[in-house]
Amino acid sequence: MKAIQRWLDYLFPEDQFCPVCGETPEAGRRAGFCAVCREALRPPAPGLCQGCRVRLTHTGAICVTCQSLGIRPLWALGAHTGILRQAVHRLKYGNWPILGQRLGEILGQKPELQRWGAGLVVPVPLHQQRERQRGYNQAALVASGLAVGLSIPVGKVLIRIRATTSQTHLDGETRRRNVAGAFGCAQPNTVRGRRILLVDDVVTTGATARECVRVLISAGAAAVGLAVVAVAELDNR
Repeated sequence: MKAIQRWLDYLFPEDQFCPVCGETPEAGRRAGFCAVCREALRPPAPGLCQGCRVRLTHTGAICVTCQSLGIRPLWALGAHTGILRQAVHRLKYGNWPILGQRLGEILGQKPELQRWGAGLVVPVPLHQQRERQRGYNQAALVASGLAVGLSIPVGKVLIRIRATTSQTHLDGETRRRNVAGAFGCAQPNTVRGRRILLVDDVVTTGATARECVRVLISAGAAAVGLAVVAVAELDNR
């Protein structure tokens, strides 16, 4: 972790670049967006469960199902549109892994996330074959930056038991079936009794996150919060 940070500081020795447009943020805003891009951020749509993104039928932030699973609030930089969509696309498909670290650092600056008191940051894992093809796991990069900002460790305790079809063009129910039983916990002693911060790049229907949360809670985690770069906006709720 420290070696990565030294490398980043060597590449960008003064003010850090805006992860979207590359401009330098205002003085003192380390790892932040520039003023233009920050102004362009859109918050996630209201009225959706902060755990699984289904539309709420009652007042509150978490649906009954997510409450029963032990899921706690979701933190995100904004909606998966405009500048954030560009940033995520660049991170996943543009071979720019440094962007994941920077986005994680920005996410870690959220005061409410800092107050939640997570004890461990856990990235959603990629299957080994997919990670080899991409060269890195974008969620792990975001998690590493987030962990630096929160001063807590990263635990790669989740594993992919089997490969799954890409979720990109699947509907909600198909996504849930696609990831059912796809994850396992390799280090239950590491998560037992701790507040876990599950990290991914984008949450869409919440199918992957809910399956990961189920595994972590079954392994003994006290609670699981979700931290993502962006929240997808869907109309088929």
